[in-house]
Amino acid sequence: MSDFRAVMNDPSNWMGIQSKFKHESALQAYIYTYPHHLEDGLSVHPDLKVREKVFDDRKRADVLLIDRDEIAVVVECKRDAPSVSAVHQLRHYMDKLKEETRKQPRGILVHGGSRKLSDAVGEEANRSPVVQIIRYDLKVDFDLCQ
Repeated sequence: MSDFRAVMNDPSNWMGIQSKFKHESALQAYIYTYPHHLEDGLSVHPDLKVREKVFDDRKRADVLLIDRDEIAVVVECKRDAPSVSAVHQLRHYMDKLKEETRKQPRGILVHGGSRKLSDAVGEEANRSPVVQIIRYDLKVDFDLCQ
């Protein structure tokens, strides 16, 4: 019972009831519009000017950005907790972009699940090339107008 209480009392296991974008496309559009909110120095990829990158196998990366070091960043968005298959999906997009550009891109998987990753997802994300996993939290603030 004490193990269960410890898990319940750990805020990293908590999730808000209404903390998710209704559709992944809204999250994608937000990241494309405000890439610097995801990471300081990120911007829309200057060469492609597209939100989604369509590859020759007709699969689509959600968002393509570039970082301050001019390294392409492929972003995959998931409303819920990330899975091993989501990491594989992102790596596939990274591999396809590397085939096109001959340069290794970075990968960021953005999700709306809990702060704790499953061991399998964490281990897979840390394999080469590393996939950075970032959790988003949707918040609404209200202020009195005068």
